Amino acid sequence: MSLTVIATSAAHGIVRYCVSGVIDATSCGTFAAHLGEITAAAHPFVLDLTGVPFVSVGGLSLIEALAHTTVRLDICWALAAQYSLHRFLTLLNIDAHIPSFTTDEAALAHLTNALGRFRPPG
Repeated sequence: MSLTVIATSAAHGIVRYCVSGVIDATSCGTFAAHLGEITAAAHPFVLDLTGVPFVSVGGLSLIEALAHTTVRLDICWALAAQYSLHRFLTLLNIDAHIPSFTTDEAALAHLTNALGRFRPPG
């Protein structure tokens, strides 16, 4: 199963990146390249992994690196993922750095609220 990433616009300049497929040794390079493009764009975003049934340790490392990169670049984001990925993030204590939700709607709502607190009106 190949990895696909589709970008769509959401409210307040937020971009939703919907990922589908498996993130494993065969697709980590592709996933890393997409994450690089996402952070280079420097827009607030939702990384929607609800269509990803499996993430390897390499993929988890890329998600953790993404969290550090977004802090360094001051990019607001949120993650939407299946329960199994949330469980791994919790077990590895990666979830402390990642605003993570089980639906893309919840992730988008969180990000919209966060941007409302941090962006000046107008």
